[in-house]
Amino acid sequence: RWFRLTRQNIGRGSEGSKPVHLIGTLHDVHEDMISQLERQRLSEGAVLALHTAGLGLWEIPVNTNSIWDTQTYTLFGYPPGTDRPPLDILTEALSAQELLRLSRLLGKSFKTTVGLSIEFQIRWPDGQLHWLAAKGQPVLNSLGTMTALRGVSWDVTEGHMVRELLQSQRHELSLLTRKLLEQEKVAHRKLAMALHDQLGQTLTAARLMHDHAAQSQPSGADVRLSNLLAQAHQQVRVLLMDLRPPMLEEQGLAAALENEIRRILTDRGVTDVFLDKDGFLPLQRFPEEVEYAFFMVAREALANAMAHAQAKLVWVSLIAQGQGQDLRLSLRVTDDGVGFPVEPIACKPGHLGLIGMRERAVAVNAQLSFASSATDGTVVELTWGPVH
Repeated sequence: RWFRLTRQNIGRGSEGSKPVHLIGTLHDVHEDMISQLERQRLSEGAVLALHTAGLGLWEIPVNTNSIWDTQTYTLFGYPPGTDRPPLDILTEALSAQELLRLSRLLGKSFKTTVGLSIEFQIRWPDGQLHWLAAKGQPVLNSLGTMTALRGVSWDVTEGHMVRELLQSQRHELSLLTRKLLEQEKVAHRKLAMALHDQLGQTLTAARLMHDHAAQSQPSGADVRLSNLLAQAHQQVRVLLMDLRPPMLEEQGLAAALENEIRRILTDRGVTDVFLDKDGFLPLQRFPEEVEYAFFMVAREALANAMAHAQAKLVWVSLIAQGQGQDLRLSLRVTDDGVGFPVEPIACKPGHLGLIGMRERAVAVNAQLSFASSATDGTVVELTWGPVH
């Protein structure tokens, strides 16, 4: 057991001689010592766990030098046991801009007694660049006054490099997709011109010649052939509109969507489709590639709602906000049909329409989202805003 002995000298002989006798008090402090040792073991275990996880401990007292553990020195590229002050290491490891940012955040934490959360880049003594993350919490005394900021740091270099690589790959994918879609537009334009200038005119001429030849006494075969020529001519016109919506180029997105909805209602009258463009100026124009992407996504969403979801009601909302460089455009297509599982479906074959919508969004740096359920139908939302 643990005991604490306190003593008091009673009486003395001549100067310099030993006390005549001692009176002592023996205290049983076993429970207190066991608790203290247990706390020490837990603390050592916690430090071991933090170091195993690559976390360094630090504390910044008010008006006093910072205190680092060995792991924190390691994170800055210094061997354990170095005698360099933390402030000197920070000054050398951080750029002037990063040091100023860290100083401001620390000042804010001490002023407002809020926690600290930051990522910053450092340079090791050997020249290597690393990224560290740090989180700290205020330490308060019994009066509620902040006495220190205590926290942990860890290396996030690998994660930061992965994010940078992912961002770079997304940018490259966006450029590639934009190039492919631009080639698609060019191909559609050439095909539309060929259909209009060659096949369309040929069909028109054939019909006129046939009608003129059969004008005197048309037979049943003449009537059927005339009807087939008229049907082929109409199919070419519809195909031309699918390939190159003329109203989109001439009058803009809102007018093209309105015309597309009228055409859909004429062809398929089983679904009610409404266009809400209250937040959109009739003559407002956006970059050509943005309007084309929004129109094609809206067309695909409408086709899905009527062909697959068997929707009875489709609501199309087109909203523009801001002006100049802050101009924002959003499209929402909502239906009351049969939903679908959003997440896994994009990876399955047979759903190229959804993949195409995603690719068109990526090509113009827009954000596309799907929300769907069996009871609430489907919502397709596309938003775009210039990147400053």
